[in-house]
Amino acid sequence: MKIERAYIFSSYSKGLATKLSDIDVAIISQNLRSDDRFKERICFMKIAFDIESRIEPVPFNSNTFIEGDPLLSSNIALFAYRARAIKRI
Repeated sequence: MKIERAYIFSSYSKGLATKLSDIDVAIISQNLRSDDRFKERICFMKIAFDIESRIEPVPFNSNTFIEGDPLLSSNIALFAYRARAIKRI
C-alpha cells in the first residue's frame, strides 16, 4: 500500500498530551477503501502496536480526505509523498 501522507493530530499536535494520551495518526492513501475502513484500521493498529502501543491510526482515502478538516487542525506532518511530473525531452 502506498501511503501518500501521514499526520499526527489531536493532543500531541497541540502540545496538550499527557502520559496517558494516545498518539492519533491520520494515514492518507488512495488505496484505502471507505467500505473497509474498520478492517483497514485494525490492520494498521496491529502494525502500530508493534512500534508503540499508544499509536491510534486513523485511515483516510485521499479522494475523500478534505484538506483543512477541523479534525486535523494543528496537525504535524510526519510524511508527505508528492509525485513529481517528469518532463520528457
